[in-house]
Amino acid sequence: MAFAFAATMLTACREKGTNLEPVSEPTWYSDEGYSKSIISMYEDFPIWQDNVVMMGDNYIHKAPWSEFYADTTFKNRGVSAIGVEHVLWQIDGVASSKPAKIFIQIGNTDIDRGAAAADVVNGICKIFDRARKISPETQLYFISPVSRGDEGVKAAVGQVNKSMQEYAGKGLFTFVDVNSALQQGLADGSFSTDGGYSLNGAGYEAFAAALDTYSGKNHQNRAADGAKQGESTYHKTRASVYRSIARTEGPCLVMLGASIVEGGLWNELFPFSHTYNRGISGDKTDDILDRIADVKAMAPDKIFLQVGRNDMGGKETIDVAECWTKYEKLIKEIKKELPETDLYVQSVFPVGRQVEYCDQFNAAAQQLNKLLEAGVERYGYFYLDIWSVLADEQGYMKEEYSYDGVHLVADGYFKWATVLLEGGGARLMVFDKQFQNK
Repeated sequence: MAFAFAATMLTACREKGTNLEPVSEPTWYSDEGYSKSIISMYEDFPIWQDNVVMMGDNYIHKAPWSEFYADTTFKNRGVSAIGVEHVLWQIDGVASSKPAKIFIQIGNTDIDRGAAAADVVNGICKIFDRARKISPETQLYFISPVSRGDEGVKAAVGQVNKSMQEYAGKGLFTFVDVNSALQQGLADGSFSTDGGYSLNGAGYEAFAAALDTYSGKNHQNRAADGAKQGESTYHKTRASVYRSIARTEGPCLVMLGASIVEGGLWNELFPFSHTYNRGISGDKTDDILDRIADVKAMAPDKIFLQVGRNDMGGKETIDVAECWTKYEKLIKEIKKELPETDLYVQSVFPVGRQVEYCDQFNAAAQQLNKLLEAGVERYGYFYLDIWSVLADEQGYMKEEYSYDGVHLVADGYFKWATVLLEGGGARLMVFDKQFQNK
């Protein structure tokens, strides 16, 4: 497997290049399958020496940094709900590529789990010490964790930030105070709708502004909310973030869908196109229908639509006709509002054996895919069969493409992207994963 190969290469780099003791794998995960899918995916995507790499938990992971700065040298290597030991596990692979800058924001998840401030500080210092030894020329930055939650949690965050600011004076890294920039907006609810665990467009505008001096770039994201009532909190937050991003001039592609789309590193898969990720985890066809106006404002040349699993998943009995009716309504609306845009409708993906009701789901998905394929002539879109490259002989998601039977690892995304290249005219860079530097 590519991941085994990548892991071997990274281990060899650690041992040969730095003579450091190998880092133990993390002892806990909030969601093991999801986290491992993301971390393993990062291992197979290269980092170049001119890159600015963003690492950390929720705030980092959920920010489209390259879109905020209109600059593809920014690489997101964040993972939601991880802790210090996960970043320590990741840092060798990132630092060994010797990027220009590494920004790390970590500590909030550890403190939420009850870790002592002193232990968090000790772990963060190990990360920076290791990064400095591996790549002495890389500029290192620590972004303060953010005070949120109850008073005990806020006090612990305050202790971490105070200690890290003191350690920054020793020259190992630069301390970036984002906490102060966010406090008022978190307190009055203008930066977050879930108590500060995730940021909306306004929150990320303030976050990015606090980084400008250190990143050497000027942020382009500007809050522009217009969320509808009734949307889920997560949907509202993500839609708000997407609305804050200005459309870059020139032809663009929009990747539209739910969590599998949201999890893709599309700017890295399609580096020669202006590619916008507009996936929102948990979205159903109705949710995407509600945000077609936002997509229309982007005037995309191509839309790659992949949705349907959330309309169907987790059920013993699935009404395929109802799912098709909703999908059909969405297709009609996209064709009506964006008649000049090429629409690529992609098959619903198979799920793995570890997913509840996997047999019922896969059978229903194949029926829906037949309806999607049959609708091509009637509605004038392009149909892309992704199912065939992801499914095994029994119709389940191939084990090598997913840890949890739903979300894809890098090899799954590479297979998917190849179909988009061949059938959708997307400009794709296929990376030789044997090389991690130019």
